[in-house]
Amino acid sequence: MCMVRVGQTHRRVLGASLLPLCLLTYFQSCPSSCRHGHVQPIRYTNCAHCVSKDKAIKKFAIRNIVEAAAVRDISKASAFDLYVLPKLYGKLHYRISCAIHSKVVSNRSREARKDRTTPSRFRPAGAAPRPPTKPM
Repeated sequence: MCMVRVGQTHRRVLGASLLPLCLLTYFQSCPSSCRHGHVQPIRYTNCAHCVSKDKAIKKFAIRNIVEAAAVRDISKASAFDLYVLPKLYGKLHYRISCAIHSKVVSNRSREARKDRTTPSRFRPAGAAPRPPTKPM
């Protein structure tokens, strides 16, 4: 909701009440969606809605170009023995409602929503641990 200055009072654009300047606890010069600073706009993957990048749920997807059933046939027909098929790398951006609908994320309880820590990454059992990063 925007406030428009009228003399010494402020009038709400969507309401009819007049409030003097001393009674306002916060002067809202622009809508709350404008307070993020400048973030580059992106298009969501599902619905192509254009919004700021920090609102999106981001997922990095790595897929094989060829489905698993055809990999064996291609490797038999290939002239090279050790040829590795390339992969598709893509970063997907989802709106929260689209991500819940397509089951990218699931809704959480009210207490669980306050937990902002990133989930632990899945590592296979035989994978070697990564070396620690160098302190600066």
